[in-house]
Amino acid sequence: MKISAPRLAMAVWLLVIWVALWSRVNLLVVLSGALVVALVYRVTRLPAPPQTHRVRPLELAITTGRFFADLVASSLVVARLALQGPQAVRAGILQIPYRVRSSVLLILLSNNITLRPGSVVMEIDGGKSLLYVHGIPIRDQTDAQRVRADVRDTERRLMRTFPLSGRPTGGEGR
Repeated sequence: MKISAPRLAMAVWLLVIWVALWSRVNLLVVLSGALVVALVYRVTRLPAPPQTHRVRPLELAITTGRFFADLVASSLVVARLALQGPQAVRAGILQIPYRVRSSVLLILLSNNITLRPGSVVMEIDGGKSLLYVHGIPIRDQTDAQRVRADVRDTERRLMRTFPLSGRPTGGEGR
């Protein structure tokens, strides 16, 4: 079975998500993930994703590494809060503007935020280009600004990693 570059990239991304969900990297997790990805492609006959973005491999490696570093750091923060008890948990919902104009990048951005422990995208207002993000810990304005800065940093990394290819497609721009 011949697989195109966009389908291969999607398969690799699905495998990365699988490994992230298991929170560990070992041969069994990677092989079982590869099997699940192959079955998903076989059973659902997923179409090739539209090739609206180029991929910069070095930036992809940096972005992926940073995602896993953020995942570990946020997991440690959530674990510390869990050990301190419910009185230590201070949460908030933040309204954060976004700049991406691609639905693909918006999905990647919202998933990247939501996959980190302690944060979840609760709503996307496409008309106003706003994300509503629930985050912990948010005790004061400094914490709120940190979360906003983290989201902007993630957005910049994704825009560098997956620049638009210049080919117009339906639904990509707003």
